[in-house]
Amino acid sequence: MISSDELQQRILAEVEECAAEEVLVALFNTVIDEMLGHPEEVTLFREAMEQLIDKGLVLMAPQNEPGQHTVEVDAGQSRAMLVETLRPLFFRADDLRWTADPFVPTYAVLTEAGRLAGKKLLGERGYRWWYYEDNEGIT
Repeated sequence: MISSDELQQRILAEVEECAAEEVLVALFNTVIDEMLGHPEEVTLFREAMEQLIDKGLVLMAPQNEPGQHTVEVDAGQSRAMLVETLRPLFFRADDLRWTADPFVPTYAVLTEAGRLAGKKLLGERGYRWWYYEDNEGIT
């Protein structure tokens, strides 16, 4: 399993690549490259997101009305929203993806500091570097 630091970097880069906001469950399925359906995958992702929230790099936002910008909530509400969104997750073995029932679109949104960190990572490591590194890479 990857380290928390590596996962945090992947999250920052992926959300920055997605116009600084991304649906949380889709983000989870993108940044963990070898999904096995173990509960530890959810725990690792939740802990990495909590650390990014605590560092002031990421906040959560509920789905907004169509055509309206997402409005992020504060750090305390972000942590609660994160837990609520990840609680109903289950693994679909037929397509090796995590999903939720009920599925409620909740967004991970980069703060200004998070955007700067994400841009820096993309410049240094490239787009979705974890897909392109060989088995002897740093992941």
